[in-house]
Amino acid sequence: MKETKAERSGEGKGSRKGGGGRKGGGPKKKPVSRSVKAGLQFPVGRIGRYLKKGRYSQRVGTSAPVYLAAVLEYLATVLEYLAAEVLELAGNAARDNKRTQSRRRGDRRRRETQSREEKPKAGT
Repeated sequence: MKETKAERSGEGKGSRKGGGGRKGGGPKKKPVSRSVKAGLQFPVGRIGRYLKKGRYSQRVGTSAPVYLAAVLEYLATVLEYLAAEVLELAGNAARDNKRTQSRRRGDRRRRETQSREEKPKAGT
């Protein structure tokens, strides 16, 4: 007796098509978070939980926390770049200010001319 195509693929009498669930074959796969799947640093699961808990709507779609996490991560990156720019400018200004002060202090000619000048007496 010849095997039919359905019997060869495992869809014979004993099995049903699309039988879900894990078959007892190989080792169990390690769980992968939705943040890793989306390639994000922000926690997609936690944001989804907060969206549901906050009662912003009756239902929350599966892609809503992923999208929100991506937007928040982008904004955090932009804010980080802005903070780095401000910090660099502040450091440059502080360095330049320190340099001008040390020049004024180290100016020998200015000190000599100031010491030669007559300083007015108090009250005269």
